[in-house]
Amino acid sequence: MDDNQQLEAIQRQLDVIASQLARLADDAERQRPWSELASEIAPTLRTAHQAAQAQLAEIKPYVNQEDLFYLMRHFACNAGDLIAALEQLESLRDLVADAGPLTVEASESLIERLDELERRGYFAVAREVAALVDVFVRELDQASIRQWRAQVPELMAAAKDLGQPETMALAARVASRLRQALQKPIERPPSLWRLLMRLRQPEARRGLAIAVELLAALGATRHLDGASPEVDTDHAAKGDL
Repeated sequence: MDDNQQLEAIQRQLDVIASQLARLADDAERQRPWSELASEIAPTLRTAHQAAQAQLAEIKPYVNQEDLFYLMRHFACNAGDLIAALEQLESLRDLVADAGPLTVEASESLIERLDELERRGYFAVAREVAALVDVFVRELDQASIRQWRAQVPELMAAAKDLGQPETMALAARVASRLRQALQKPIERPPSLWRLLMRLRQPEARRGLAIAVELLAALGATRHLDGASPEVDTDHAAKGDL
């Protein structure tokens, strides 16, 4: 082998060595970030390990290795149920997040409505009604309440009659005329003859007839309640004659 061949062989070996050195340099360059990350994480991992050891040392009297293994095995066996429960919690969280604006809007609307009712006096009336009910509860016993309950149909019938348009119109006219009569100044009481002269007016005779009918109805009601009717002795004597 001459010198040229030897030089070529040496050159080839040098190229192989250079390629291997370049490959090692590339591997070292790729591993450098991981080395730096490991050097940065190492203090944190040591601190976490020390904290974990301290916590485990505190709970060691209460938990043993068998309990930990049982808990881990129980978690592993119920992993599907735990995942389903977490999914339900996530759905509930999404529902609360979606319903939050609606709840706020409904609360604001309710507060505005309650404020309007307060300004219109509904709550004041409710308080007075509550006080009235309290008075009824204190003053009435059970027997009185039962008696009132038995009379409710009659009261409802009377209220129905009073609610008729003609009855309301008549009550309004009577109230108006009564107010006018009370407001009209009277210098001196009218004489009996003047009052008898007023009976010549059709309106007065019509009112007197209504008053007589009302008195008759009241007398009939008293008779139905069990009171003995009073007998006019003069008319009875004339009837006997």
